[in-house]
Amino acid sequence: MEDYLAALKVVDPAEYVGQSAPATLLIQCGSYDEGVPPQDCRSLYEAAGDPKAFKWYASNHDFHDLDAILDRVKWLRDKLRLKPLTPALQKQLREE
Repeated sequence: MEDYLAALKVVDPAEYVGQSAPATLLIQCGSYDEGVPPQDCRSLYEAAGDPKAFKWYASNHDFHDLDAILDRVKWLRDKLRLKPLTPALQKQLREE
């Protein structure tokens, strides 16, 4: 188990999140996430540099929760300064 944890350390967000500034982070946590307990998620958020946002969902680790998906899309749209998706989605729905 120690070797396994050591190998995963290079991709463990906790190792790098404190160096995230000035990048903006959206940290999403699921109340039913068996892999990342609520306290670990809170600790990750607290360790992150600013700016950052924090959201809880009634979800497990897959975050297929509609609110979580919409929040990610909105956050990415804002941070990447993308055009709103609503007109494109409405057009696509009309064509089908």
